[in-house]
Amino acid sequence: MRVTQNMILRNTLSRVNDNRDEMNTIQRRIASQKRVQKASDDPISFSRAARFRRSLEQNKQFIKNVEDANAWISTTSISLDQLHEYALQAYDLASRGADGTADAELRAQLADSVRGLLQDSVNLGNSQYLGKSIFAGTLTNEEEPFLLTGDVVTYQGNDEYIERRVTENQVENINTTGQDLLDTELFAGLNALITALDANDVDAINASMEQMGNVKKNLLTLSTTTASRETNLLLVKYRLESTNEDLIAYISDEEDAVLEEEIVKFKSQETAYQAALQSASQIMNMNILNYLS
Repeated sequence: MRVTQNMILRNTLSRVNDNRDEMNTIQRRIASQKRVQKASDDPISFSRAARFRRSLEQNKQFIKNVEDANAWISTTSISLDQLHEYALQAYDLASRGADGTADAELRAQLADSVRGLLQDSVNLGNSQYLGKSIFAGTLTNEEEPFLLTGDVVTYQGNDEYIERRVTENQVENINTTGQDLLDTELFAGLNALITALDANDVDAINASMEQMGNVKKNLLTLSTTTASRETNLLLVKYRLESTNEDLIAYISDEEDAVLEEEIVKFKSQETAYQAALQSASQIMNMNILNYLS
């Protein structure tokens, strides 16, 4: 096949264009600091990075779920701690009422104090987080879960638990129901103590004091369980955050450009580009007169 000057020139110019395109590509990687920006840059790395990014976004949502759950549980834990304090105060009032030196007038005054604790306990039982009742089970947007009529407390919520997905394979209950609270016998114990003090009945007061002792233990157990749930969720959050740090590193490994390497490549392509330009210039200046000297 006859090789003409035009063919040589076209091939040379093609190489010049290839060098220029590669330089532009490398410049883009240096400017963006990204080696992979689209699937055609590196299909395997692009696919891996996309998978890591999906996991990262999913974990971010899980972290939000954990934070919301922990805020709910923290509000519950504070309320339970205060209810435990009320139980301690009621036990102390019962002890004073059971004292043989107490009279009917003092016991009536103590009954009023316990009645105040009962009202405060009901108010805490109706505590809310972001406008939702924390002890109402799943009926968080309904009426207040606890209703005080005289000295009797009735519960209007349910005993169902609210769930939050905190990892792909883990779902946690985040609430303590009003039924859990009723099971501590706090309200029943306070009611019985009020009745015993009003009746000036020492035996009944002693029985109520014993009952309040059990209430203290029950509330402490419930509070401890809630605090443990909060601690476990914090551990889940730390694991998710640690995993996200790893995922960010994996994405960087797949996508990021190594600037030192890219600069070396650019210099190499630049040298080749200059050489190709010089060759093209020499070819374009050649004609038959160059061979007739």
